[in-house]
Amino acid sequence: MKLFKSFAMLFLAGLTFAACSESNEVAVDTPLTDESTGNYLAFQLYLPTTSGSATRANDVFDNPTTITNEYEVNTDDSYVVLFQGNSGEDNAEFCGAYKLDVGTFSVNSSTQCATEGIVTASVDGTKITTSNKLYAYVILNANGTISNPQPTQVTVSVNGTATTFGTSEKNFSTFKKYLFAAITINKNEGGTLKYFLMTNTPISATKGGTEAATGDISLLPEIKNILYKTAEEAQANPAGEVYVERAAVKVTLAKSTSPAFGTKLLNASTISVDIAGWALGNTNKTYYNNRQYEKSWGSYLSDGTGVSSDRKYRFVSKDEIHTDHYRTYWAQDPNYKDEDFASGWAPTDSYDNIAPTTVENTLSDNLNTYPYYTTENTFDVKHQVQKHTTLAVIKAKIGDGKDFFTASLRDRNKIYNSGSDDKEKVQNLIDTELKLIDTKYASWATTSGNALNVASVEFTNGVLSNITFGSNATDKPDDSNYEKTASDTDFKAYIIRVLGINKYSGGMAYYNIRIRHFDDDETPWSGTGRNVNDVDHIYGYESGGSWSLTEQSTKNFLGRYGVVRNNWYQIEVDGVRSIGEPVPPTPGDTPDDEIENYISLKIHVLPWAIRKQHHTL
Repeated sequence: MKLFKSFAMLFLAGLTFAACSESNEVAVDTPLTDESTGNYLAFQLYLPTTSGSATRANDVFDNPTTITNEYEVNTDDSYVVLFQGNSGEDNAEFCGAYKLDVGTFSVNSSTQCATEGIVTASVDGTKITTSNKLYAYVILNANGTISNPQPTQVTVSVNGTATTFGTSEKNFSTFKKYLFAAITINKNEGGTLKYFLMTNTPISATKGGTEAATGDISLLPEIKNILYKTAEEAQANPAGEVYVERAAVKVTLAKSTSPAFGTKLLNASTISVDIAGWALGNTNKTYYNNRQYEKSWGSYLSDGTGVSSDRKYRFVSKDEIHTDHYRTYWAQDPNYKDEDFASGWAPTDSYDNIAPTTVENTLSDNLNTYPYYTTENTFDVKHQVQKHTTLAVIKAKIGDGKDFFTASLRDRNKIYNSGSDDKEKVQNLIDTELKLIDTKYASWATTSGNALNVASVEFTNGVLSNITFGSNATDKPDDSNYEKTASDTDFKAYIIRVLGINKYSGGMAYYNIRIRHFDDDETPWSGTGRNVNDVDHIYGYESGGSWSLTEQSTKNFLGRYGVVRNNWYQIEVDGVRSIGEPVPPTPGDTPDDEIENYISLKIHVLPWAIRKQHHTL
């Protein structure tokens, strides 16, 4: 998987945007405090990117030019919210919200900045105390998340409900945790979607990668407490730097070209296979106003075998954006750890599209076309299981696209489709398979006069749920003529238990692909010695014969799976090993890494940021 991580850089210039360079120092001017004179600030807005062909996850970026609308900013729907105080950003108090006048954007040839533009705002200086530090929070393309900006309050849409901020609730610590309703999943066919919500991004003051990032994390950057009488003066005197990122997660899926997608099942080379469609599954219902980042993550050292030396501390970039400004690479969402899940919690409380019934998304032809968008979804290692993980649900056409049946508990790659109707095809399957594994049945079936006769079959979600037989004594074996156990109430129960018969309507099989964030060079995992599919065995360590999650589990595996805003996850399907499920699977408690899988993938998590993962269905 390639992951392109990108965020916009916003430079405040008294409210002017500076060029894509180091911030400019200016002489201290006396702020204007007379509201009638007008007090201006200006910002330079940047969508940065670092080009490169490396297959690593962190510090590889791309902003493809095929969908330029992803960078557009709506001048009628962009705002700056100001906070002030002297006790840190969380305790800073609201001191006004203002509409931004967004100027024309243009391409910037800098390796760090893809597009840029000038925006300005007129600020009520009487609400700002000169002895306080001044902080700026930017919301571009608000799309209804905030409205009615005023010097004394602003309306915030918290999960769809209008809430007034700035009167009784004033602290930034409250504002930054406001929840927004999920981003609507949609494809960007022809690049018609635009005006993506963008907000401040957390920036580290120290580098990671090769060393622990122990410096401060800034989400609400301090700007100079200087206002100017005209927009032109503000534009000439930058007030500081604000970095923003898109709130959306972007996903594309394509058949691999290198290596070329395998047109036959890897475990049954005579059976043809093709990808017929896909969908996003298990998508988050809500997301925070901005990305929530924990400073402690910067010190997590991965000691896994195979971790790259320059990615041992994966949560912070090793490369500067500007002096002492480094990107961060993970997030905590509203359903992340134990305390986020109330008693009686069910997946439907947090996620949509858990097992999508429509799997018709268009495949990308070059990983640039037909992107789909969704909402950030992350979790701690304890919850790194399939029912919490955003998925790519893939539909594959097996064979000629006609109905077929399998005995999934015997050989899921052996297709049965001979017979005039479903009941005759199932009858042939049962007779053939039981003769191979049940000597009692084989003896009965080869006795003159006996012949299995299936009268009807019923399937629920593609799985045999009921079967009836002819009324004659010779139409099915009695209990003494098959390997009946105490758990088998009758011959029907026996068949279901030992064969697991599935029907694949239209020849379609389905696979869940957990979307991965950090790549194998950053969170290497091996199934060696891990022979039980539960979280403790898959991500934990053994001590005294007992397996459990440890602190090192978190340091080694946190962030291996999940989707983070402003990341572009490019999924390439290399091939298909085996026939999947007859309907989209409902994700359960199996860990995201498991001992057996069926699909081969290469996942590229793309500024938008790049990550690569190979996997086979």
